Amino acid sequence: MTEQQPQPDGIDSLKNAYERVDLPLGLETRIQAGLAEARRSRRSARLKGVLVAGALVIVGFGLSMVLLSTPPTTEATAPEKLLHHAEIIKVSGTVNVSWGERHQPATARLPLPEGATIRTDRDGSAVIEIGPHRVLLDRASTLQVQALAKQQLAFSLIDGRTEYTVASLTAGSSFHVLSDGLTVSVVGTRFNVMRQQQCSIVEVTSGKVSTRYDQEQLILGAGAKQEFCPTETAVPEPTTTGAGRATRMGREASPPPPLSELSRALPSAKPTSPKAGRPSNRRDAGPEGGLTDEEKLIRLAQVQMAKRESRSAYRTLKSYLDRYPDGQFVEEAMFNLIRQCYKLRRTSDIVRYSERFLRRYPAFGTRSAEIRVIYAQILLEQGKEAPKAFGLLATLIERLDSTAVRYRGQVIYLYALAAYRTNRPELGRRWAQIYLRRFPNGRYADRVKDIIGSTDNL
Repeated sequence: MTEQQPQPDGIDSLKNAYERVDLPLGLETRIQAGLAEARRSRRSARLKGVLVAGALVIVGFGLSMVLLSTPPTTEATAPEKLLHHAEIIKVSGTVNVSWGERHQPATARLPLPEGATIRTDRDGSAVIEIGPHRVLLDRASTLQVQALAKQQLAFSLIDGRTEYTVASLTAGSSFHVLSDGLTVSVVGTRFNVMRQQQCSIVEVTSGKVSTRYDQEQLILGAGAKQEFCPTETAVPEPTTTGAGRATRMGREASPPPPLSELSRALPSAKPTSPKAGRPSNRRDAGPEGGLTDEEKLIRLAQVQMAKRESRSAYRTLKSYLDRYPDGQFVEEAMFNLIRQCYKLRRTSDIVRYSERFLRRYPAFGTRSAEIRVIYAQILLEQGKEAPKAFGLLATLIERLDSTAVRYRGQVIYLYALAAYRTNRPELGRRWAQIYLRRFPNGRYADRVKDIIGSTDNL
């Protein structure tokens, strides 16, 4: 007599059915959760479990077409944080898209979530649409979508060449392109960014862009073409005062030093103090012809930072934020103001402006990472609000590989210290040991050894 094979029950039948259909990742996860719940209640309410799972599958099939037309969401791209809808509108040749664990060929009208990476082969190209803005991805290029937040759009060019057509931005909004240390900030323009070996090249077709590279900032106008390449010159490290003693910040850990000399890249014009009163966008002739009063003010701050005139730059940046609270360069001004406050040890201003910056620009990026490091360090130096510092640093620890290399040592040290001060001695000890493995001769080696020694006595 042949042994009779067990017949699948209702739950197994539904599981087999949905596994044969390619459902969106988020929907598949919810169906799996429903089936698991039904299995747990199989003995007490088998019929109820089957009905729940069946309802989930039916609703899932009904919503699948709708979900497939919207960007797959992750924790980094929660719907309430999104304003912009990004999608590929044209594909030529071989183009692939990946995000998370998903990989698929690119097709027209394919939505792109934050974190998506688009790669074109030598025969491929793609056009991406983000509302009124367009991005052309050329052959043999790789681009990652970094931020689609309400007030911040950001892309990272990993390889190749891209062309951007950016419509006028609303007040307080920003559009950034990152390329190996170069940050291009846009205010309604058309420009190209290209990677060639170790260099990044920016060419402006119309409008203006603000660039930031190796701590230098520069405004490029229509027709300008600028090449940015790494140098071998070591940058001096800043000195800062710790809790009761002066300490030398390590390069792997400290916030970047003041801007290097920009005067050779700027027109030779003697800056004047901005006039009080209502801001004007009048364009004047002369060495700075074509720049608005707002652009002149931010440019004055750039020159002052290049000359390491931190007090003057501090006053100019505060004046800019007072006169143009929703201006084109608010993010840049606030970011640099916090850095000048750090150099001047104006701790109350660091706390106030750091909170404002992180509220206004919550998306993770190079600037927000640096602000989190500065803010957390000040909180720990003051010996208060260690839980808040721990939360700021936990965000960086979760994305440590995406954090700039020069901050990683400092982030690990501060996280170990914050863990110890928030009664997490084992966690603090573990990250102190991680620091010593990564930076055995680092600037914070003695301090993390103190943390380890303190936990030995517990």
